[in-house]
Amino acid sequence: MDAVNVFVDLAEYTDLTENSSGAILAAAGMRLYPHVRSRLRKLGRKIPDDTESAYAKLKELAFGRTSWMSVDSLDQGDDDPNVVQVRIPGIMKPRFPPLHQKVAEVQVLLQVIAAPLIEADDQVTLLIDGLDRLIQPDTFRRFTEQDLQAIRETGISVVIVAPLLLWYDKSRFLQNYFDLVKHIPAAAADPKHSGFLKEILQRRGALDLMNRSEIASMAKYSGGVLRDLLTLARSSAEYAYRDSADRISRRHVNQAIKQLGNGYQVGLGRSHRYYLQRLAKDGSYPIQMPIPRELLVNRQVLEYFSDGLESFAVHPALAKTLSKAS
Repeated sequence: MDAVNVFVDLAEYTDLTENSSGAILAAAGMRLYPHVRSRLRKLGRKIPDDTESAYAKLKELAFGRTSWMSVDSLDQGDDDPNVVQVRIPGIMKPRFPPLHQKVAEVQVLLQVIAAPLIEADDQVTLLIDGLDRLIQPDTFRRFTEQDLQAIRETGISVVIVAPLLLWYDKSRFLQNYFDLVKHIPAAAADPKHSGFLKEILQRRGALDLMNRSEIASMAKYSGGVLRDLLTLARSSAEYAYRDSADRISRRHVNQAIKQLGNGYQVGLGRSHRYYLQRLAKDGSYPIQMPIPRELLVNRQVLEYFSDGLESFAVHPALAKTLSKAS
């Protein structure tokens, strides 16, 4: 048995602000197909025709197609306008609603694409990123009730990043619908207490482009958010490239930090700034209130755990830009 781990960043495939039931299934199938093709070629086996056909149909369902047809050839249908569909519900409410027709169709195609791996007893796991960016929890619920339900029935395992707001949802939606739920707070960002973040950059060759002091600065102002750490590294490199510099300097890192902090300032109103200033001043943070929770979900405020104790802090890049603006 082999492990086949497939990373899917859903934000690269679809607009997450829209209700796109079936998008996770379609993206999973398109990302899984190259793994199936590579595995079969290594074994000297031909890709089954139904697998290639399923992949082609999946892309068409995902992205649509354009065709030209004569108006006279269009089938107008013969539905009886005097007949309507009436559904009489049963006494039990299903845990999951029925799959939409399109979702069920994509599910079949995903099963066909994954079949060579499943039949070889490979453990297929999808690592799905991007859904933590969803602001409206209802959108994530729809993905769960449609796409993730459909994936569960295929025998493929899923590791998914959920919106942080659902962790504080009193309905316990995550705990009720998923086998295992883990809350992962920001990593320790201070290089004096942890070298984890610096190690991530160094393993990616950062020392070939910058000094250790620049690496430490990126680790600190990322706040321990891995996505922000990589954003700072990429932005710093872009600033160095614009200056035709061979290495990333402190000035380039500071420009990247300012850019990240300014991004976190977008949408801040007077009430938001009040809670940020209050947190920075005395460490108090009423997480049960809507605005503080919104700041946490948007990563403008970060949550940390140390020795079993929870604490909150303004994102360091945001704190730096706010202090210079005031």
